Amino acid sequence: MRRTAWWAVMAAVVMSGGTMAWSADETAAPATAAVADSTPAAPAAPVAPPAAPDLKPIVIKFSGEVVQVNQQDAEHPSVTVRDRYGVTKEMTAEAKAVESLKTGDQATVEYTYDVATGKRHVQAVSVTQTPAAPAATQ
Repeated sequence: MRRTAWWAVMAAVVMSGGTMAWSADETAAPATAAVADSTPAAPAAPVAPPAAPDLKPIVIKFSGEVVQVNQQDAEHPSVTVRDRYGVTKEMTAEAKAVESLKTGDQATVEYTYDVATGKRHVQAVSVTQTPAAPAATQ
């Protein structure tokens, strides 16, 4: 019987973390101590997430056809330009920048794109080609 029980003793030693309690008094104390030692300590102070980087505006040049000039808002008129791929972008502008634009003009627009807000603001507009006037028919 002694030979058959040694595996049970070894399994108990392995399961208890390498220590074996031999009496009832020893059983209670190490069990609570083992539980207390195995729980992770709570962090002293919560760790703050890293600060977001400053997102600076990007300057972009965009060429295409003027689809719409909206001057209803005198303070912030807007221009909608479509490029050769069909991508349209609406941008706010100064009144001086859009006063010479008409629908159908080919223009190159330099604007800033504010990454933080997703807004576009026109810096400079140059008209590269105006639409040809239709020929008079007789």
